[in-house]
Amino acid sequence: MCLVYVLTPDGKPLMPCVPAIARLLLKEGKAKVVRRTPFTIKLLTPPKTTYTQPVTLGVDTGSAVVGVASADESATILYLSEVELRNDIATTMKERASKRRNRRNRQTRYRQPRWLNRRNSIKQGRLSPTMRSKIDGHLREIRFVKSILPISAIVLETGTFDPHALKNPEVLQNPSLYQKGINYGFANTKAYVLTRDSYLCQRCQGKSKDRRLEVHHLVFRSQGGSDDETNLLTLCKTCHDGLHAGLPKTHANDAAVIATRGKPPQFRITQVMLKKCIPDGDYQQTKGVRSEQPITTGKISGFRKFDKVRYCGQEYFIKGRMSTGYAILMGMDGKKVDLRPIPKFEKMKRVSARSSWMISQRIMPSVSSSTT
Repeated sequence: MCLVYVLTPDGKPLMPCVPAIARLLLKEGKAKVVRRTPFTIKLLTPPKTTYTQPVTLGVDTGSAVVGVASADESATILYLSEVELRNDIATTMKERASKRRNRRNRQTRYRQPRWLNRRNSIKQGRLSPTMRSKIDGHLREIRFVKSILPISAIVLETGTFDPHALKNPEVLQNPSLYQKGINYGFANTKAYVLTRDSYLCQRCQGKSKDRRLEVHHLVFRSQGGSDDETNLLTLCKTCHDGLHAGLPKTHANDAAVIATRGKPPQFRITQVMLKKCIPDGDYQQTKGVRSEQPITTGKISGFRKFDKVRYCGQEYFIKGRMSTGYAILMGMDGKKVDLRPIPKFEKMKRVSARSSWMISQRIMPSVSSSTT
């Protein structure tokens, strides 16, 4: 099943509805389409009630791919996405520097070389461009989900850090206090988690009658999940086996488990949003031995690079353009699609203009009946 996201006339998100209700609202002229991926409508008149349920946003953070999911109080998944972050910034910055040096050597050889003259590069406490891009990628997706769903809480799976020092800063002055951490008096972390959860399955609350208790990682260790007690939950073996057997390993599913806080996710959607962060533009502005040929950065026949287009019934992204009216197309992976004959602009239809990321969708892998 698919869901349609709903906004009030002033842009505030409401709970999503099923496609049948959305079609009825559009047919009666009570709403309009504001986004096709994911499909979102805006009401034209204020609704009688704006009641919304609490929705939790779970984020499986990462340096390459970010998983994001939203769930309501009944562990029903309302949104799933995977965002591929940029890892080419250092390479492109070196390319820009190379082109800049080449241009200066050709055009301003008389100028004395300057070093460390850029204020941002010598700023104290600055984040590297790569790290700043990754943080912005996380925040951009969080803001997007908050714009289409009434998010009331956010749960993030964080990276490696010292949780004991965060909870007890005095250990930084007295390292011996590390010996009296949160597990002090317990055989290990598992013993502490079992005691914390009162030796009770946090999923079925003992209804399965299974006395074999295990400790479950909310963020799986295969995906970098830590062994910190905040990432651990007590489950009986029946519930633990059912959870691992039902969910394929993906970043989106990891985020779903985070959003439901260990409860088995109930999927009301069948598609996962795929997003890939892209640069604002290209550093190269000209070509040729002496940069005598300018490269068009604006529109050609109404199309720009990274525009999403439909050609011969399939959706692609523009990888390159020719002033003669032809284009090179690519998929979400950035690889050129070998099409013969070469696609013409006149046979394409633009689906969406380029933005800060390329967006597509994929059908979710099948899950067991225990999670649907």
